[in-house]
Amino acid sequence: AEAFEILADTVTNNIYHKHYKHVVEYAKMLRILITGHNMKDLLKKFSRREDDVQFNQRVELTHAITPAVSSLLMIPFYKAGRSNNIIKSIHFESKEDSESKIKDVEEAALYYNGDKSLHRYLETRLVELNFSDPNSFIVTEFDQPEIGAMGELLEKVEPRPFEVSSEKAVNYFYKNNILQWLVIKDECQYHDVHDKVNKGETFTIYYPDIAIKFTQIELASEGIAIGQLITYSTPEGGVVQYYRADKKRIFQVENFTYNAGYIPAVRVGYKLDLSTDGETMVSPMHDALCYFMKSIKTVSEFDLTMALHAFPQKFQYVQRCLGTNNLGCNNGQTTDGGTCTKCSGSGFAIHASAQDGVVMRIPKDKQDIIDLQQLVHYESPPIDLLKFQDEFIFELKIEARDAVFPRQNMQSATGTKTATEMDYAYDAEYNALFPYAENFSKVYKDILYTIARFVDVTDIVIEHRFPKDFKFKTTTELLNELKVANESGAPGYVRTEISMDIAAQQYVDKPLELKRIEAKQKFYPFPDKTQTEIAFIISSDLTTKYNKILYANFDNI
Repeated sequence: AEAFEILADTVTNNIYHKHYKHVVEYAKMLRILITGHNMKDLLKKFSRREDDVQFNQRVELTHAITPAVSSLLMIPFYKAGRSNNIIKSIHFESKEDSESKIKDVEEAALYYNGDKSLHRYLETRLVELNFSDPNSFIVTEFDQPEIGAMGELLEKVEPRPFEVSSEKAVNYFYKNNILQWLVIKDECQYHDVHDKVNKGETFTIYYPDIAIKFTQIELASEGIAIGQLITYSTPEGGVVQYYRADKKRIFQVENFTYNAGYIPAVRVGYKLDLSTDGETMVSPMHDALCYFMKSIKTVSEFDLTMALHAFPQKFQYVQRCLGTNNLGCNNGQTTDGGTCTKCSGSGFAIHASAQDGVVMRIPKDKQDIIDLQQLVHYESPPIDLLKFQDEFIFELKIEARDAVFPRQNMQSATGTKTATEMDYAYDAEYNALFPYAENFSKVYKDILYTIARFVDVTDIVIEHRFPKDFKFKTTTELLNELKVANESGAPGYVRTEISMDIAAQQYVDKPLELKRIEAKQKFYPFPDKTQTEIAFIISSDLTTKYNKILYANFDNI
């Protein structure tokens, strides 16, 4: 009853959440910056002194760099889901039938998004949604399965994602950071009495355990009062319900039960919007938006200058056109009053392509010969302003990245990156990615709990978390670290850890082989010693014969 009342109030009185306009406009701006489409909407805010013709010319010439910069900022976030050392496990409160339960859950999660598993889906889509629309939701839903005479399921439930943009999520309410209900508005089509297709609306409220859907239909019955819910019995023994919102709209009402115990929806964003006191979310690149907006103006002016001014100006002496053999030419006009086809009405014989040539008669007097170098002159415009704009645009790219991945300003005297500088760069990425990774784990667990409920597994316990070190370093960098560790006499456990990181990267697609390597490491006789130390220990008889034989034949054993 409460869910129906909220939904009916939303539909009848157009009650949207208080930040609806803000989040919709914010998402629209983000999509423009990321895709580059409809950049005209953002360009309009800058130069108001130009007329429509000049503005349209500038829009046509402008090629914004925001999509490229956005992609650069998004790429590190894709790494998080591909991290090799995610701590992930599933177990159950009850040991009974655990193999069957884990099979049901894993199968449902394996094909969560078509041929993509839940984890694969979130690896990419969670990044894209966070950057383009952080106030959107992922709702986990399923088609109602066929039920047998005894109430048993005749087919497997197949959970899937339903992405709800901030524009469609018209009304929702959080209490203590827990979603209490969510109303979604979407479009539909319906046929009137004349079989004409009309555009309509659907409204769906997701509530703990149930969902109620309003689907607009043809206003055929005048017997239903505004705000009234009418129930009709069908010949098959079922019921059909209708609700009239106003004079022009009537909706068919459907009820769905999923018994999850909570709302099967999760908001994708994690970075709080301080302008709404944390009630909405912002994109991970929010701190760089000021540089994005500056780049739009600067790039627009740069492209305009390049197209209209940054090219050599040609100054040339030319002969008058003499026309064709049959018709002469007088300032572009032929003797019969037409336009000269040879010069196209210009009146001059101009060298237009590589196939043309400017032919001049040789003067009788040597003094009348003109130096050919004086016939054509190219004047190059000053490019100081263009250099400044180009350098400023480059600086804006750097500033945008540093705003998202803040790091200490370190640069070596040679201009190459030092090891310390690389470490600071990794730290900057880790600091920016860690809150995203925590949100990734939260979204993953929320959806997997919902999947488990939908396949009738209620006692599942899920662990999913990222370590603070994502270990994004390349194999070459790890080998250099191992070399430094060996040369500096670092403790054995440090060298072992680096070696295992290298093995994890080399055998990322061979998990069984990696387990064998991990098992072998447990039996290595001298794990904390260098090659020199091992040679001294063996030659000085400071270890057992067992360890000597094991070390000498380790791989074979």
